[in-house]
Amino acid sequence: MRTYIDSDQFRETLNKVIPEQLEKFGTRRLDEILRAEDRKGFYCFTEACLEKMAASPDNTKLLARRIQEGLTEAAVSGKAVEDFLPEELVQLICATIEQQAPQLLRRTADMLAEPSMRDRLVIAIKGGVEDFLDSLGPMAAMAKGFIDLDNIDGTIRIWLEKKEDDLADWLQQPDIQERAARALADQTKTFLATPLANLLIHVEQEKQEAICYQLAEKIMAMLSSKKMQQLISDTIRNQFETLIDHGRLPLADCAALLLNKDQAERMRRSLVNELSRVLRSEQTGELLDKIINTMVDRMTSKPLGILQNLMPAGIRNGITEYIVLSANKMLVREVPGLVHTLNIRDMVKEKVNSLDLMRLEGLLLSIMEEQFKYINLFGALLGFMIGLLNLIVILM
Repeated sequence: MRTYIDSDQFRETLNKVIPEQLEKFGTRRLDEILRAEDRKGFYCFTEACLEKMAASPDNTKLLARRIQEGLTEAAVSGKAVEDFLPEELVQLICATIEQQAPQLLRRTADMLAEPSMRDRLVIAIKGGVEDFLDSLGPMAAMAKGFIDLDNIDGTIRIWLEKKEDDLADWLQQPDIQERAARALADQTKTFLATPLANLLIHVEQEKQEAICYQLAEKIMAMLSSKKMQQLISDTIRNQFETLIDHGRLPLADCAALLLNKDQAERMRRSLVNELSRVLRSEQTGELLDKIINTMVDRMTSKPLGILQNLMPAGIRNGITEYIVLSANKMLVREVPGLVHTLNIRDMVKEKVNSLDLMRLEGLLLSIMEEQFKYINLFGALLGFMIGLLNLIVILM
């Protein structure tokens, strides 16, 4: 047995048998091997993997690094923010900002009434006047003589207090709101069309990394929620069941979805090599020896009964044909020489000549007497029939 397993013939048999068996196995449906109840375990395993994936800090870092790499690649390629957003979403953002223009102007009017904002506005206006006067050059000194810069902040503050209601009404005018909405929308489109490189150039590397990590945390937190995990799990389950036709897909087609022809051929060769290696290993040889010895011991320790009942019909017919053929060959080969060697004719002649004549005569008479008895009976029967026939003729 071990010699046959180690032979090239056994390897050729494996190369022939395994593809045939795999082909037969591939015709079976998936649900014959993996029932719907068994596939639930696979889906539970998927859910557990999703849960661990979303809770892993390493995955959060990996996602943050991938986001930063994606931003860098997009910036290098000259892409803008709007390139990552659907056209409908861009239009929705612009429309939403336009709708917020009245509230923004109303909030601006309220802010102008706040003392802190009014102080900042006074300082800004005073600074603007000073910059304008400085830009006049030689005429700046003369212009400053007509304007009291020390008291201008009080003048501006008084004017703002008097015109507070007028400014609020002016900001709420429809044409002002329309122009403000249009300006906000245009500014939004300009921002969305700005290349990422121009936006990121003003952001420090550490701050970019922090932003990407915070974004990754938000994404992982969303993925770790029960509803999102259930949604992903249900989607995977439905797509997988549709792909395998709810278990009715043949195993060969399932393998074709996972492996191409080259991969399937490599797997077949690997299977043959591994099976051959296992069968030819010393451990397998020792196991075969133990099995055969155990079987022989069991067979010899109890009666087998009629041998033909233990053998298949094909084996019995083969043994019978082999015995008959061997006997015929032996007889054809040995009988002529045996007859010549024994000289049966001379043996019979000597045996007959050695018999006593009276005894031989008695033997012949006994044989003839037996035969004559049947002849006499037949003659009597024949004579009776002839006499009966003559009597009938006479009577007629």
